[in-house]
Amino acid sequence: MPGRLADPCVMVVFGGTGDLNKRKLIPALYNL
Repeated sequence: MPGRLADPCVMVVFGGTGDLNKRKLIPALYNL
């Protein structure tokens, strides 16, 4: 069906703190 929105989902990231989180994880999740 065109125009149908995807169902919401939840993603949990363990150990994503500090510099790694700021430089890699957040941009990667944003681009999903």
